[in-house]
Amino acid sequence: MNQVFNFQRFALLVSKHWVDNKKRYSLSIIAFIGLLFLWFVYQMLFEEKRYHNFGADFQVRTYFISLLLAGSIYASQFFSELGSRSRGINYLLMPASVLEKLLCGLLFGIVLYFVVFTLSFYFVNTTMNFLANIFNANNFESLGLNYTPSKVINVFVRDHDPLNEASLFIRAFLVIQSAFLLGTVYFRRYSFLKTAIALVLIYFFFLSGGAYFSEHILSGRFSVDMQVYHLYTGGIDEIPLPPGGANEVRLPVWHSTMYLSFFRYTVPPILWCATYFSLKEKEI
Repeated sequence: MNQVFNFQRFALLVSKHWVDNKKRYSLSIIAFIGLLFLWFVYQMLFEEKRYHNFGADFQVRTYFISLLLAGSIYASQFFSELGSRSRGINYLLMPASVLEKLLCGLLFGIVLYFVVFTLSFYFVNTTMNFLANIFNANNFESLGLNYTPSKVINVFVRDHDPLNEASLFIRAFLVIQSAFLLGTVYFRRYSFLKTAIALVLIYFFFLSGGAYFSEHILSGRFSVDMQVYHLYTGGIDEIPLPPGGANEVRLPVWHSTMYLSFFRYTVPPILWCATYFSLKEKEI
């Protein structure tokens, strides 16, 4: 039998994990749906603009902020057995390879979580939009006004979104989930808190590096694709000259491609590799 990966053994591991945790997962889903209902009800009843609720911005922000917050909490608990000596020994001695354990974590911590979260969100979103339209239509009718019903939107596709915010949030979700999965293996206790602190420190490190970099080069800004650097003509707040002018530095195409591809596609796999080796070398 293959000692690295065997599909039958992997399926048994996935089945065992579900049997051991199905009650906790079911209660967590119910609790999340309940909290989401409360948030929508608050928005509908108590917000100052309650007659214009559940717009596109509200739905997108609620979805992605909840996705990141709930996801980080969930991912930080996946390898929680390693925080206990007895449970950790049993987990490490389980007849499954390190790769299979990692793939099980990625399956539940990223793929299935994303699917279940999205279905739960749209269940609440659709239900509350239906109720809000009834509630608001009656209020508008009593005031003699016309009411435009709110609609359930596709949070992944939005008009007038040049930065493609949904794509940025999905990449951030992959990085954060992967980081918290690594943290729950690397840190034996208080993994959520320690991982969160580590991410904040890393964020401020890059932020400080960017500030230092911007102070030691000519005033200006990069274009969105990180290929063209527009020089400012005077003070830092002045508008740069139009593209294509003399006040423009063009970098090689491979520069922006390599830079953006690294942050877009390689950070999660790097974290997965780190999680793999942390699991492999884990001692209780």
